[in-house]
Amino acid sequence: VLVKYYQDHIDEYTTDEEVRFSEIVVRFRDHGGRDGAEEVMTQVVQRLRKKEDFGAVAKELSDALSGEKRGDIGWIKRGSLADKELEAMLFEMPSGATSSVQVREDRFEVYKVTDQRHSTTTEFQDVQKEIETKLLAQLREDAQKQVLDELRAKGNIITIFDGEKPAQKPVRNAESSP
Repeated sequence: VLVKYYQDHIDEYTTDEEVRFSEIVVRFRDHGGRDGAEEVMTQVVQRLRKKEDFGAVAKELSDALSGEKRGDIGWIKRGSLADKELEAMLFEMPSGATSSVQVREDRFEVYKVTDQRHSTTTEFQDVQKEIETKLLAQLREDAQKQVLDELRAKGNIITIFDGEKPAQKPVRNAESSP
């Protein structure tokens, strides 16, 4: 039963492939047009070729908000970016690699992959106890619900918590009348 649950829910025990990356963005509009932006991107490329720290260059020259964080975008999962070409490029690059200059309609971009996590699946024996606990809790909950359902079916149970009307006032007997 435990192995079957594990196999049926394998996606719960599998981590997605992820990549962490940084960017430097130079927008045309922020530098008086394409020519001005090209001059800035040339500086970026020259400094990166001299092995200058990507984060320092991003902080100084990037027009994107990520520049404040040294260009760091953070971790993304495969399939999460709208730009599928960019995503494919990032996942193909090895950790530590820097892209060539990417020319967009209104900007230049350079990317660096700073770390990668490959998809992994936790072994059954590492989650066996967790699965057992989960299934036992579910069995207890199901049994409790069944008992309550049977009791409700057999008896005249009225609760004020389920939105039902309370029982009518009790009839007074002759001895308790004033």
